[in-house]
Amino acid sequence: MWSSTPRRAGALDRAGRFIEAGDRARGRRSVPRTNVLVMSENSARSVTVERTSTGHFTATNTRGGTISFGTGDDSEFTPVELLLAALGGCTAVDVDLATSRHAEPDTFTVEVSGNKVSDELGNRLTDLAVTFTVTFPDGEGADRARAILPRAVKTSHDRLCTVSRTVEIGTPVTATVEGA
Repeated sequence: MWSSTPRRAGALDRAGRFIEAGDRARGRRSVPRTNVLVMSENSARSVTVERTSTGHFTATNTRGGTISFGTGDDSEFTPVELLLAALGGCTAVDVDLATSRHAEPDTFTVEVSGNKVSDELGNRLTDLAVTFTVTFPDGEGADRARAILPRAVKTSHDRLCTVSRTVEIGTPVTATVEGA
């Protein structure tokens, strides 16, 4: 866990590349912005998952919120469905914040789908798709909301949504057993 905010001294050039402080004077090239790691004071995220009975679990976040899930033998979400919900939910929050400041939507639905496969790489999802269905009433604010909707979805997908960025880029996961 990081206890302070790691930052590199420098600036971005006009192309969005990071230039280390003093590098321009030394004739060094800028590095792509994607190589810049900036973690905020609140960068750590965690949940605790507890077994409540055979095949049933509750996840609790640090603020005390809970969600129950299981193996899919009842109406509870499965972990895969929670991943799909996280993909849709993350982008939905970004898009809602961008569009609803202009107009309250009449409908706002996000469908997230994928195909579960088992192959030499193990169990995983492929063909993930996030589809927005958003409508706005008539009016000037609603016209602005409609106009920015595609850009808001793209910006969320390409930069803002931590969940989809993590899935697309790929992040190693470490699994350990405490005390083993």
